[in-house]
Amino acid sequence: MSVLPEGRTKRPLLLAAITLALALFALAVYRAATSGLTYDEAYTALRFAMKLRPSDIPRMMVNCIANNHWINTVLIRVVQFTTRQFYNEFLIRLPSLLFYAAFLGLAVYMLYRGELSCGGFALLTLCYYLNDFFGLARGYGMAVCLLLFALRFYQRWRGETGRYALLTWSLFFFAAAAFAQTLSLMVMGAVGLVILLCLLREKRLTDYVRKQWLPLLPIAMGALLMVVYHLNISRPGKPLPISPPTLFAAFAEGFASLYTANAALTAVCAWGICAFLVLSAVAFRKRLLCSKFFLAALLYLLLWAAVNGLLHVLPDKRSLLVSLPLLALALCEAAGWIGEALGLRHAAPCVGWVAGAALAAVLAVAFLSGTDLHTTEAWRDNYATRDVAYEALRTRTAGNQTLHTLEPYPLAFYREKIIQEHGYNLYENWWH
Repeated sequence: MSVLPEGRTKRPLLLAAITLALALFALAVYRAATSGLTYDEAYTALRFAMKLRPSDIPRMMVNCIANNHWINTVLIRVVQFTTRQFYNEFLIRLPSLLFYAAFLGLAVYMLYRGELSCGGFALLTLCYYLNDFFGLARGYGMAVCLLLFALRFYQRWRGETGRYALLTWSLFFFAAAAFAQTLSLMVMGAVGLVILLCLLREKRLTDYVRKQWLPLLPIAMGALLMVVYHLNISRPGKPLPISPPTLFAAFAEGFASLYTANAALTAVCAWGICAFLVLSAVAFRKRLLCSKFFLAALLYLLLWAAVNGLLHVLPDKRSLLVSLPLLALALCEAAGWIGEALGLRHAAPCVGWVAGAALAAVLAVAFLSGTDLHTTEAWRDNYATRDVAYEALRTRTAGNQTLHTLEPYPLAFYREKIIQEHGYNLYENWWH
């Protein structure tokens, strides 16, 4: 792993990482504060968050409430209940932004501690698709944040396998991530298989369960709850999206497309990622059982291959986003093996972080080229409903034809907001 260099070079690189994290967070905050709600955000706020009561929790299992993003929905409700502001776009998005701050803070801290390479930091942070979701009131970014915490505790446990509390915290964050986005269960399952293998190999499984059974019990119950819930929302007509056609399209092209919207560049990167993974798995097959992330990433892909074989289902781009921390860390782990095999770690230690800085520069260019303050990266959902609704309020014409072309839930959200603020009902004055 190519960590930050020691000495005078470390401080400016660390300051650069902090500056980058602050700039990324500022971009998400700006977009959250200045853009109108999208369809899914308005749908969640109107149908679920505003009406959520403790007595509604059991119905979540049956009615697929919260569109499989429980934590997001509950936290929106908490913010609304606390502030008594029900139609404030920024406050609706505030929980997701807080998770983004935690995610960026943890990434910088891991870089500082030498637990994350420069390349890994770039792969985790310079993804506009992820930045876009952290600025929206959705659960995907929350899941990515929680999974990074889970993987960090798992990484620390692999270095100190006798510290069972680290492993339990890792499992806790994995289960929590499933409450943010249910497909986090696939990442939990893949890493869980590696954890089980490690415990069996070191003959610690029985001892671990005996000493940690009390916190493990609610963690297991929560994970099982999300498994049942996920099966409910996976039925026909429920909210999970359409699958990509092939494994290659789902994973290689899907992972590459998280960083660039250019079709040709996505195809080239996808084939490059495939070649890198295959060659690394073959060349370093003796290291697989001792790897921290690479074996888990391979198992993640195999689990999805099995699911696809049985149910003909694969993750779309949004659903693949939750695997970003695992796949990024796996790629960096394999790159570290290559560096060691070439003797670069000791002969030329600067090569690793220079390569990481070069990767960061390339990803930064892709990030900036993909930045769009008018539409979302996913589904190309636009922010224009608010502007059109307030223009109708300003002109008192209600923009007959224009309003009919807008998405129903954002329009309903702004109708209610304008009633609250100005006492003017866009629907009643529709034809005036």
